[in-house]
Amino acid sequence: MPRVNRLDYVGALGRVERTPQGGLRVPAAVTRAGVLRYKDSSGREWGELRPPEEVFSEDSLATLRGAPVTDLHPSELVTPATHKSLAVGHVHDSIAVEAPLVVATLTVADAGELALVESGDRKEVSCGYTCEVEPTAGVYEGEHYDGIQRSIRYNHVGLGPAGWGRGGPDVSLRMDGAAVQVPRVAPPRSTRMKTLKVKGREYKLDADGEVTAAQDAVTAVESEAASTAAELGAVKNALMEALKTVAGLEARLAAAESAEEKPVTEDMVPEAVADSIAQKRVELVGRARRVLGDDARFDGKSSDEIRRAVIAKAAPTVKLDGLSGEVITGMFEALTASNTALAAAHQAAVGDPNTRSDGKDPSREMSERTAARWQQPLTVSPRKG
Repeated sequence: MPRVNRLDYVGALGRVERTPQGGLRVPAAVTRAGVLRYKDSSGREWGELRPPEEVFSEDSLATLRGAPVTDLHPSELVTPATHKSLAVGHVHDSIAVEAPLVVATLTVADAGELALVESGDRKEVSCGYTCEVEPTAGVYEGEHYDGIQRSIRYNHVGLGPAGWGRGGPDVSLRMDGAAVQVPRVAPPRSTRMKTLKVKGREYKLDADGEVTAAQDAVTAVESEAASTAAELGAVKNALMEALKTVAGLEARLAAAESAEEKPVTEDMVPEAVADSIAQKRVELVGRARRVLGDDARFDGKSSDEIRRAVIAKAAPTVKLDGLSGEVITGMFEALTASNTALAAAHQAAVGDPNTRSDGKDPSREMSERTAARWQQPLTVSPRKG
């Protein structure tokens, strides 16, 4: 919102006192909350609300403390460059709120202005200030307004004659080049119409029928609010229960994920199982030594690794990659059979080794044939039906 300049009219000066330096100390109401009326050069007129929360805010009142006092309203804002030529006094730091008014004490020190005050030619007070106008319409204390003044910042306090701003050339003084204030003549308080706004509708509280309608509207709003509050409470309770359930599940999941598996110990293995495992290991190692020799080491090696080592030595030309565990076990069993069984197999497969004339080792040849036979697919003769 752009900032604009405004002039407001409050009323007459209070009791005047002489200062030790010969000036005048003047208590006065310098500004107020409420609706002010404005008009431009084309005759268009509108109202602007000065809300109490804006008029009485400390940020706004702080700009009144020490503000210069001027004769009438100058054609420009008072600045350090113009202060000497425009200021005839100043506002004291003691600012008080007497709603809807703001009161302060002014000191007038200029000789020419003192003469005007003492002669009665300067009796009324009007503030010059800047503000932001919010384009929001409404009704305040029965009076319509077209905008709301925000961020009020005072520049000076002007002194003028009786009736100042109500007509004549003084009213035409313009701080923003467009609008000047037309002082509001407030109606007697007893004739002001009180209004109440409920869900966007305004009710006149001085009319019996409208008062009843307003009461009904307020009751309906209260009932609706109570129902909404009950629904909200139920939703909150359900949500809390759901959150408790989620928290419980998360705790159980975290406990399950963090639980460490217990290491397997000898005490956990039944004796019968342990004896069987030991017996099978001894038998496996004994068979392996028949091929690998008595000095072979088997510590830390799995059963599959031992079997593959035996086959690799007994049948080095056989490729073991891709062979299943069952094939490896069968080949190992064949290659590590007892000496008597192995000799019989040799005799059946290659004949008496003493009669061989080709120089080949019949034991190795038999092992390689056995390994090759284990790699051949199993064929099944068709059943005769």
